[in-house]
Amino acid sequence: MKKYILPLLFILCLTGLTAFSITDYTFGYKIPTSDVRSMSMGGTGVAFGERPMDAFINPAVLMNLEIGYWAQMSVNGSQFMDKRSFPYFDSFEGYVDEATYVTNFNYNADIFGTIAWIYDIAPGKLAIGARYAPVYDFNGFYKEQIRNNNNSNNDGYPERITDNEINNEGFLNGFSFDLGYAMDIDTAFLTNLGIALEITSLMGDVNQETRIEWTDWAIVQSPADTLQNFYYKNERDLSGLQYKAGLTTELGDRFTLGFTYTAKTAIDVTSNVDKYLQNTVIDTSGLYLQTNLNMDASDSLLFADYDLPSSMRFGFSYRPRNIMKTKINGEAEYVLWSELNDMYEDGWNYHLGVEHHVTNMIPIRFGFSSETSYQTIFDDDGMYVQKLTMPSITAGTGYAIMKNLNLDFALTYSFREYEALDLFPDTFYYAGHTYLWPNTHIAISDRDWSNPDKVKEALVKANLSFTFKY
Repeated sequence: MKKYILPLLFILCLTGLTAFSITDYTFGYKIPTSDVRSMSMGGTGVAFGERPMDAFINPAVLMNLEIGYWAQMSVNGSQFMDKRSFPYFDSFEGYVDEATYVTNFNYNADIFGTIAWIYDIAPGKLAIGARYAPVYDFNGFYKEQIRNNNNSNNDGYPERITDNEINNEGFLNGFSFDLGYAMDIDTAFLTNLGIALEITSLMGDVNQETRIEWTDWAIVQSPADTLQNFYYKNERDLSGLQYKAGLTTELGDRFTLGFTYTAKTAIDVTSNVDKYLQNTVIDTSGLYLQTNLNMDASDSLLFADYDLPSSMRFGFSYRPRNIMKTKINGEAEYVLWSELNDMYEDGWNYHLGVEHHVTNMIPIRFGFSSETSYQTIFDDDGMYVQKLTMPSITAGTGYAIMKNLNLDFALTYSFREYEALDLFPDTFYYAGHTYLWPNTHIAISDRDWSNPDKVKEALVKANLSFTFKY
């Protein structure tokens, strides 16, 4: 882990970044592509285009479509697993293993839609497209039970003290308009050159809630009914404009090259925070500043916008001389993370994909991708940053239902592992409530970076789309 510490005041000036974890849920999960065919080939699509939704990556690939009217709709479903464990030590303080204490599964769905018009204007083609697609997904649910340290040798569980939840809902949606033109070029190497511009209106509503609720058993044990539930809610409205430019060109009959540039995007944030206890018997000011609960990350958005970094993506599509149709795609994307904060380092994302037709009707598609992002963890003395890499394995196929109607299907498996602090500090349940913990010889304390959680995440996505040409 790459670790930095900043003064707490600096946190209020932070810009945002994308995330793929409930640990840093404030900034959402970036959806890599909206086209199912592209997704099945490792998320490639900057250099080739046989579906109008490929413009999600590069608007210039619209000119690769045949002349006519196009429409495409995609339906995507996903299952996200979050498994957390902590280091387990024996009585001699020797490391034994990792003990899993909570596993959560989240299920989400989203819909994409696009239309395009490709028109013949000599000496080339004009392309116009419009698209709706979620760009960032904020949905997520985390739940854990806190039990005391009572002996469980009698084939029973220790008493449950609290139920903790983090519940997030919302998307940052994009409404895009594309305009491009491809010119035929009669040279020995270049056969055409396409250039396109895209403007996307980003908007969305995001709701985030954190709860700590004492159980009936804990309330009964309380000597003076002094237990208070904790509740925190942050409602945000997000809006902004994103600009993208792309180009494609063909080198002979076998190679297509593509490039796209996405400008840095400022997202305007308006937010309303609601935080309270049922009464003020317990002083929770310390808890509120614990970033394990992501309080500072949410509060910082009250004072500053959060940005999306600019990026440059380029790649190729190669069509070898096979009897059966085959495409090999390779791409690299350079993301300028340092635009957001000096602590972040610019990084590369990689995408590889292959499509091979077993028959003229049914293709086999597979691919691989590796994407880099940053995770922020706010502590009471500053901020920590760690660089994360998420690999993905993809596969899919398609079928021509009719001459002008195609069905595409894709599966994606993504995973990663990293270290993180406990989302809910343990001393909240112990300080002032020792009567809930019968084994007094066991000291309850908040775990720090000397023994952090190990987090394992896995994402499985299934995607289905229909493409119609008129």
